[in-house]
Amino acid sequence: MAHVPCVVNPEPLSQMPHTDAPWRDQVGVVVIGRDEGDRLVRAIEAARIDAATVVYVDSNSTDGSRERAAALGAVVVHLTEGPYTPSRGRQDGFQELTRLHPTLPYVQFIDGDCTLRPGWIGTAHAYLEAHPDVAAVFGRRREERCRESVYSRLMDIDWDHTAGDAPNFGGDCLARCQAVADAGGWSASTINAEDIDLSFRIRERGGRIVRLADEMTSHDVRMSRFGQYWRRAVRAGYGYAEVGLRYRHGPGRMLLKRMVSSVLYGFVLPLVALVSLFLWWPLAALIGLLYLRILAKLVVRARTRGASWGTSLAYAGLNLVCKPASFQGVMHYVRDRISGKSRPSDHLIVYRNRVAPSSAPTSPSSSSSASGRGEAAHQS
Repeated sequence: MAHVPCVVNPEPLSQMPHTDAPWRDQVGVVVIGRDEGDRLVRAIEAARIDAATVVYVDSNSTDGSRERAAALGAVVVHLTEGPYTPSRGRQDGFQELTRLHPTLPYVQFIDGDCTLRPGWIGTAHAYLEAHPDVAAVFGRRREERCRESVYSRLMDIDWDHTAGDAPNFGGDCLARCQAVADAGGWSASTINAEDIDLSFRIRERGGRIVRLADEMTSHDVRMSRFGQYWRRAVRAGYGYAEVGLRYRHGPGRMLLKRMVSSVLYGFVLPLVALVSLFLWWPLAALIGLLYLRILAKLVVRARTRGASWGTSLAYAGLNLVCKPASFQGVMHYVRDRISGKSRPSDHLIVYRNRVAPSSAPTSPSSSSSASGRGEAAHQS
C-alpha cells in the first residue's frame, strides 16, 4: 500500500511580517528539506515575506524541522517513508498547496537550504504576468560560504548561466500552477535531473522557460569534503542516464551527451591508456593530451564566469577527477534497471551531512499529525 504523508498544521498562520504587494495572494511557496537546521528557518522567513501560504515538505527530519516550520506559520507535510527524493517532496508540496488554494496561479519552488532574495518574487511575478507564453522563470542562484569552502566556489560557477530562453529550470523556480499540473507534476522517483524532466514535459506542451538575470536565491550547501562532491557527481550520473534515456528521442539527448562523456572520460579512456602503457605508450600520451585539452576548456569556462585562476584550476581538476564518479552513477542506474529495483537508494539521494540538531520551538499545532488525506496521485 502506498504511504500517505501526514499534514501537520494544516492551515497557514499570519504572524510573520509581510509585504502588502498585490502578488502576495497569487504566489504560494513550496519548501522541501531534511534536517536543514537554521537554513530552513531562514528559507521560510524569507518566503513568508512575499507569499501568504508556505508549504514545507519534510523528509522525516530528526532535528525539529517540522516544529520550527509550523511555528513560523508554514503548512507542514511530513513524509515518513522513502524514497525521500527532492522531486517527491516538491510534488507532495504542490498537491497540498493546490488543495488549499485550487485557483492559485503561481508557485515558487525552493530547497530548504536556500533563501529567496528580496524582490525576486515580485520581479518573477511581473515577468510572468507580462509574458503569458512563459510557463516558468528562474534567476541567479548564489552560493554562500564561498570564502570558507572551495566546493561552494565551484558550485557558484555552475549556477552562473546566460539570461534568456533556457531548456530547463533548476530546483528553484517560479512557475504557473496550471503548467506544472498539465505536465503531470514532478516525477517522484527521479533522484536527479528531476527539474530537467519536468522542464522537458512543460516545453513539450508549448511552454517557454526563461532565465532572468536577477538574483533569485542564496544557497548554503555546507559541503566540506571531497567525498561529498564525489557522491554528488555519482547522483548526477544516475540522473543523466535515467532522464536522458527517458527522453532519448527528443530533448534528452543533451543528457545522453553528458552520460557518454562520463563513460568515455571516466572509464573507457583511462582503461585504454592503462593498457596502452604496456602495449604502445604513444597512445597513452595522446590520451593524456586529450585530458589536458578538456582541462583547459574547463579552466576557460570558469574564468569567463569570473573565477580566479586558483578556483578555475580547482573547478577544472575536480570536474575531471569526478568523471569516474558520474560513470559510477550511470552504472548504478543500469544495475537498478537490470535488477528491477523500483526505488533509488537513499545514499544516492543524500550526498551531504545533516546539519547538527539543535533545540526547536514547539507549538500545539505542530505536536500532532492530521490523518491521511488520501493517496498521492504519483505514488504506487
